[in-house]
Amino acid sequence: MKKVLSSLAAASIVMGITSCNNATNLNASLSTDQGQAGISSTNGLLPEQKHSFQVTRESEPGEILVALRDGSSSRMNDTVSRLNKKYGTKLSGSIPQTDTILLETTTKEKTEDIIKDMNSHKDADVQVAGPNFKVYMTLSVNDPMSTDQYALDKVDIRHAWEVTQGDENTVIAIVDTGIDLNHPDLKDKLVSGGFSAIKGEDGKPAADDNGHGTHCAGIAAGISNNGVGIAGMAPKNKILPVRVLGGQGSGSLFTIAKGIEWAATHGARVISMSLGGPSSAMNIVVERPVNIALKNDVAVVAAMGNSGKEEEEVPGCLKGVIAVGATDSNDKKASFSTWGKHISVGAPGVQILSTMPTYEVFLTKEYGISQNYAKLSGTSMATPAVAGIVGLIRSKFPNLKVAQVKEKLESAADDMGTAGFDELYGHGRVNAFKAVSDSK
Repeated sequence: MKKVLSSLAAASIVMGITSCNNATNLNASLSTDQGQAGISSTNGLLPEQKHSFQVTRESEPGEILVALRDGSSSRMNDTVSRLNKKYGTKLSGSIPQTDTILLETTTKEKTEDIIKDMNSHKDADVQVAGPNFKVYMTLSVNDPMSTDQYALDKVDIRHAWEVTQGDENTVIAIVDTGIDLNHPDLKDKLVSGGFSAIKGEDGKPAADDNGHGTHCAGIAAGISNNGVGIAGMAPKNKILPVRVLGGQGSGSLFTIAKGIEWAATHGARVISMSLGGPSSAMNIVVERPVNIALKNDVAVVAAMGNSGKEEEEVPGCLKGVIAVGATDSNDKKASFSTWGKHISVGAPGVQILSTMPTYEVFLTKEYGISQNYAKLSGTSMATPAVAGIVGLIRSKFPNLKVAQVKEKLESAADDMGTAGFDELYGHGRVNAFKAVSDSK
């Protein structure tokens, strides 16, 4: 039997999750103890099989993420030198635009003890220090490829295309594992080779060695009417590949923050993130570049997560972000889809056909998922569908600001569940045609 890929959404990583709204408050969530919990996930495609997964709260070993106080970047070199001398660390990376640094320990002292010491001393330049929590793609299960794309009809995309198919000036950044830069359904859509925030990949193109990012890119903006493969939600919008997750589908708060900041300052009009990490006091590290994006009038779309429970994960829980849950072909909430008061909308996320790398990658090798094209499920798949529709809205109504785009998307959604907003579906399942219509 082929392996079935579990939801590694870090929102499922049990860690005494704090509220996103109070994420900058120091609390026990800064501990790096490896707590463990069993997550039971039922595969909606194979209902007779039940898969139980053990997941842990994880952080990058020996790394300390530090949010400096606003405006500290002007004296960052002096601050880093002082901290390194005091705590026996060295600089691993920085995001000057967001006053964020990443340190590595060089002594035998426990990382959690150094973090505790940094926070207790109330350094004039340190707002908060904590673990560099890992962040995972929000992929759930896989199924053999078929020829249908029910999601396109479910959101009424074909009528939307009669209004707009997007435009190349409205760029959608896929902040993920990278993209197959030569895929026939994607290569002519790419703005450039993109950017990699992964350690040791400075200056390298955002090539996909996992498969997840390529799949998400096809959902958002795969080429249509080319006689090949599939069609994305926004077939004429351009794609900007940004690699923040490595080959096995994980990254960290630091790589996510770096990728968001880069995309927001390199032409993206929409950022799509099918990933999530634990909500904690370190949310501030991701919140700062998200705020840069919103201030630069860039719409930010992120996955709710795949725990199937009421939870918060970053970046989906941050203010101003369009948080996306998953629905199935019957417009029911997917069993794996995380829910909560911060959800914005739902979108098809079960058995979604899209592009896969044309070469062997982690998902094809380890999980038997097809090359070229395959069906996958998860809030990972719902998120780029919404990002593509947001790209259509921004193409049709270029003068709308991000808050207005979010409002238009939500008001155009088809109400599901209880009447009005609810915590399972948000404002409803997205409707692309209504969203790009002048009357709505």
